[in-house]
Amino acid sequence: MLIEQAARLRLVAIEEGSVVGVLELPEIERDSEASDLDVTTLGELALGLTLDVASGATDQYPDVAHVLAGIADEVGIGSRYEAVVFEHEGPKGRREVRVDVEARQRLRDIAGPRADRREDTVASARHEEFGALLQGHVLAVSFATVGDLYYGAVNAAWGERRLRALEQVLSRYVILPATRAVTEKWGSLYARFKGRLQGEGINDLWIAACAPAQPEPLPIVTGNITDFGTIASEFPLTIVHPDL
Repeated sequence: MLIEQAARLRLVAIEEGSVVGVLELPEIERDSEASDLDVTTLGELALGLTLDVASGATDQYPDVAHVLAGIADEVGIGSRYEAVVFEHEGPKGRREVRVDVEARQRLRDIAGPRADRREDTVASARHEEFGALLQGHVLAVSFATVGDLYYGAVNAAWGERRLRALEQVLSRYVILPATRAVTEKWGSLYARFKGRLQGEGINDLWIAACAPAQPEPLPIVTGNITDFGTIASEFPLTIVHPDL
């Protein structure tokens, strides 16, 4: 649960009709067996992605958009206050993102219906329940997932030490490449589901294409049962989730 602990939102002030929230990294004791990436590293990545979603730089994280829209609702954006402003001092300097009524609607559109999501924290991964499902299995990640991780690292201005730590973590997994069989599956999936998933779902479709293209089709472990459930309703795909 390090990522969940590493990124917290603290509302600190009201200035000219706006709530100002400071995103900060709290002091947390690191479990040496949990990850080779330190808490600050995980937190910077989480905060960077959160601000990317808030600013509209990416629409690939509907769960994060859902929580940010919920924060805007809770503080009364559009009724009590004009906007909530998220601030963070990171490796690239000070960053500020303003979420007003228009931005809140954009976040709602990205999030879509989230009846199956928890609302208490950005990182609601239900770590222990997923861990029990994964225990004893060889784990694999798609090339698209790896690319997403490196995007987050580069966007957060990670140095060589953190990049090496990320590589060490990834070395524990089988990485599924983009073979011809995978690209053919992706073409079929994209033709069928284009425009039907949150944020276009390009990487989700690559992940979905990787699973059945293996010599023995693989199940997909995911917290995004909304989009992958849509795919699985029309495509032979096995989803693993604590609620299924």
